Amino acid sequence: MYTLILIGVSMIVSLMIIPVVIAVSKKLDIVDKPNFRKIHTKPISMLGGSAILLSFLIGIWLGEPIEREIKPLLLGSVVIYLVGFD
Repeated sequence: MYTLILIGVSMIVSLMIIPVVIAVSKKLDIVDKPNFRKIHTKPISMLGGSAILLSFLIGIWLGEPIEREIKPLLLGSVVIYLVGFD
């Protein structure tokens, strides 16, 4: 039951953060602009992963103490986010 609550909290945090991140990315012009090679017709935020990573980390932080086996997963997630695989 506790796990479902954490998943719900992470989802709510994500739903609250995503509109803010989209607005900030549009204001700072950190968007992927459409062109002839792309299928989207409007500028798309390039910071969407930030909201997802933040909600994931908040969910982990609110949960049980982080076990030793989970720390490499968290570190790997942050490294992949920072490198920004396309």
